[in-house]
Amino acid sequence: MKMKKQTAGLGLLLATLLYLAAGCERVDHYATDPSLRLDFSTDTLTFDTLFTTIGSVTKQFMVYNPHGENLRIESVTLASGGRSGFRLNVDGRKGDSFSGIDLWKRDSLRVLVEVTASANNADRPLLIQDSILFYTNGVRQFVLLQAVGQDVHIIRGGRTYTENTTLTADRPYLIFDSLTVGPGVTLTLAPGATLCFHHQAKLIVAGTLKAIGTQARPITLHGDRLDSIYANVTLPYDRVPGQWGGIRFESTSFENELEYADIRNTSFGLDFQPSTPDRRKIRIHNSRVTNSSGDLLTAVNCHIEASGSEFTNAGGNTVCLIGGRHRFAHCTLANFIVLTTRQGAPTLILADTARIDNTPHHYPLTEARFDNCLIDGSIS
Repeated sequence: MKMKKQTAGLGLLLATLLYLAAGCERVDHYATDPSLRLDFSTDTLTFDTLFTTIGSVTKQFMVYNPHGENLRIESVTLASGGRSGFRLNVDGRKGDSFSGIDLWKRDSLRVLVEVTASANNADRPLLIQDSILFYTNGVRQFVLLQAVGQDVHIIRGGRTYTENTTLTADRPYLIFDSLTVGPGVTLTLAPGATLCFHHQAKLIVAGTLKAIGTQARPITLHGDRLDSIYANVTLPYDRVPGQWGGIRFESTSFENELEYADIRNTSFGLDFQPSTPDRRKIRIHNSRVTNSSGDLLTAVNCHIEASGSEFTNAGGNTVCLIGGRHRFAHCTLANFIVLTTRQGAPTLILADTARIDNTPHHYPLTEARFDNCLIDGSIS
């Protein structure tokens, strides 16, 4: 009886193995017809402008075998041999050259691509190109790789200016930590200067900031991410609030100037610490401050003059003036932000009390003049 059970068990196992073998295709059979070609999800993989020596985001594309037969990809290589700065990960393997990749019928594999552009000692951006070459049954196919490398001045570890300094417009400044302008020191941004701030980096002004551009050569301060949020949707990070901190003007800072300046995508915008209205804190002319995840412009007991400028879109207050003297002429104050959570704050706040360290402080609001200004918003 026991022998019969063992025989029956062996028979069932043998039948199962035969069934599985019949349902399995031989893995050593590959089509050799050169007309059976690969399909790709894209023919060109393009990276946004990159700062040289700083690695890119990872992009990807798919390789498809749309046929009813298995294919063996003889080789996948970078045309440059890896000298262009592009890096590959093909189906989970890193390198710049691969061979003997099996792609079963109606299956696919994923290719990941990154790039680090080498410094080119030039002020103008430089186009970087390479190709990924696929050889299957003697047929060559390729996907083009493109990127633009921009040399930058890199500032790391925080920097405090203790003497008057000018930042030029020859190439952008990439700021990983905070820049601080010491008391009694003037930082001048030349017309056309561009400052790109890493996440949470900020500009702290205890002295004076002179950012005077021109209509043809405006001064720009924004985040350092130049790529898009989604691969197939044109939504660059440069439109997303909260990419960097903002500019904080300390109590000792006076006679600041912003002219033809574009300041965008901050966390707290322009923050003016408690001061005195007896001296002008800042003059803002023909400039734009926009797209903050928190408040956009906050001033406590300051003297602010603004003309021909735009203050728009904030997750918090758009313009909050507590005490002091303020004159706005031909300005737009509006809040229709959509790319961050709106906190229900108004477009314009005029007040005479600020809470500092949980203690209310009274500051007389002696003047708040808005001549020919547009004030609007989705919540008011």
